[in-house]
Amino acid sequence: MVKKNEFKKAFKDPKKAIGIAKTRLDFESGKLFFKNTAGLKNNLDGTLTNLSTKKITKKSNSLSHDRVLTLKTKGYVNFEYPFDTSLLDQIQKEYLLLIENDKTSFVRTEHDGKVYSRMIKTAWKTIPSSQKLITDEIKIFVEEYFQRHFQILDITAWRNYSVETDVSNEKELFASHWHCDGKNTSIITLFINLMNVTENNGPFMIQSKERTKELIKMGFGSRHEYNLPMNIVEDSNHVVSHTGKIGSSMIVTTEECLHRASHPKDGNFRDILQIRFIPSNEPLKDDWSDHCIGIDFEKLSKEKLQKQLQIHT
Repeated sequence: MVKKNEFKKAFKDPKKAIGIAKTRLDFESGKLFFKNTAGLKNNLDGTLTNLSTKKITKKSNSLSHDRVLTLKTKGYVNFEYPFDTSLLDQIQKEYLLLIENDKTSFVRTEHDGKVYSRMIKTAWKTIPSSQKLITDEIKIFVEEYFQRHFQILDITAWRNYSVETDVSNEKELFASHWHCDGKNTSIITLFINLMNVTENNGPFMIQSKERTKELIKMGFGSRHEYNLPMNIVEDSNHVVSHTGKIGSSMIVTTEECLHRASHPKDGNFRDILQIRFIPSNEPLKDDWSDHCIGIDFEKLSKEKLQKQLQIHT
């Protein structure tokens, strides 16, 4: 989304002005037709992805079926604790060796020389045990939700640190404003807490698809300017916080639901891992990690992306 102050700068550069106008039009059109802030193109790409991949018939699992219905309806579903504790301990052990190391993680955001978030970008490689999170239970759920085969875009992990109030008032440091992700809307994301997370740790927060549409209809502007009172935007009757012990998991359609990271309180931080899934014509292979596209998949050419995902249009 384009900030207002960028319009003034753009007048000095006609090409930039055209680009900003296109971005603004895409954003507002997405809100108008799809009632989210992912943008028109990303919504259309999501629709195209679903239309261009073949449906498959899978035997329904009762537990998976109920969760699928919840995800389709609400846009998020609490997966409770689906992973073995010994696996989580191993992942956490590997993660802690990497997250503060400049050679294995990078500074995601900083301000005046202070780091506020660090990320491990290719966690499926650098945290090998994270590959074991793709359990049979997860596979069954994702295929039942998509009604198609799927591929894994990426596995990433990061740490958010506490932010001083004066700094948070000045700028957004790590997706702490309400927004929908600007990606292909067919994507779903699995969030796994890598530590015990309470409200003090600045948990991930989300609102349902229905509430997101309601807020858009009420005049929600953008992550930079809500245009609505905070008591409406953050009505406690609609906001859900992803708190819980290590391993607590949630699957979310982040492109269709308003969500944000909250700020850890002074002296606290939050560690989290995410896995993104997208529909495909090809079953997930045993060596899927060798073909993982990565977080920057949007930068791939259309032809290369289609080849990697086996999406034929």
